[in-house]
Amino acid sequence: MKRSIFFSVLLTCTFSYGKDVEQCEGIAYAADTLMTFHQMGSDVDKAKGIYANIFKEEGQIFNQIVDEVKKSTVYTNEEEAEKAVEDFKNKWKNYCIENNIK
Repeated sequence: MKRSIFFSVLLTCTFSYGKDVEQCEGIAYAADTLMTFHQMGSDVDKAKGIYANIFKEEGQIFNQIVDEVKKSTVYTNEEEAEKAVEDFKNKWKNYCIENNIK
């Protein structure tokens, strides 16, 4: 229950942030946040349903990020986990820029 509430707050903040600044920064922020939760052992798959409930739509890019996060390795070493988060965030930001995601 606590994680569901936390995910709801997180998603609202993440995509409000995405609307207020450059779109690719919002996507990078979502990727960073979801990978961080994944590294902490959270079930990020629940985020899809929460996103759809909050925004009354299914976010294609958001779902792609969640799907990729779920396939990622969870590291026990803090430095490796932080590097995985940073690399994932940069990958999605670059993807957004290269594909002119709007």
